[in-house]
Order: sequence, then C-alpha cells, then structure tokens
Amino acid sequence: MTEQKPRRRQSYLPADVVRAVRLATLGATAADIAEELGPGVTPTRVYALLARHRVPLVQKSPSQICARIVVSKAAMAEIEKVAAVRRIDPTWMIGRLIEACAEDRRVLVSLLEDGGGI
Repeated sequence: MTEQKPRRRQSYLPADVVRAVRLATLGATAADIAEELGPGVTPTRVYALLARHRVPLVQKSPSQICARIVVSKAAMAEIEKVAAVRRIDPTWMIGRLIEACAEDRRVLVSLLEDGGGI
C-alpha cells in the first residue's frame, strides 16, 4: 500500500494566519511555518499566504537571530531620517548598530554605565 500525500490546504483559519504572521516576524523560515501549520502546508503556500497579507519574511542567515526590540518614537524617527538619506532599510540599520556595539565590549559596557535606562 502506498502512502498518501497530505491534501493541500485550501484555506486558513484566522488563527493560522495570526500564527504564520507571528512566526514570520520572529524570524521563522517558510519551511518552519509550513511545518508549524501542519499537513498540507508547503513553504510555497506560506510565501503566498504571507504575500497576500503583505507580511515579509525576515531575511537572515543561519548564524543570525531575529530580535524584537522596543525604541522610542523619537529615536525611531531619527533612525528613519538617517536611513532615508542613505537609502537603507531602518531595521537593517538598527541591526548593524547593535552588531557594531557588540563587536566592542567596551562600547556595550559604556552604554550601560552611562545610564542607558537599565
């Protein structure tokens, strides 16, 4: 007897869409999301589902993580201004700033010692 392929899913429940969006914003791959949503869901269908809802998958390498951060509206406005002038993505810029600080432990320590709100 041959094993049957799981049937393709024709539609998604609102809870499935919310879960897919949440996983995408946390940095999950399309394959990860497809596995989480269950039988009949392929990475290709995840791409289509997210595209329909205008949710991009976060581009990251296996050595990177996706981190949620909280910044003030004023700080984000300044970041967006600089990013616009340089024609770069503000979220990429934030990630690069964090990486640059992490490359030099003294910078990290200095930011905390200067009363960085922690």
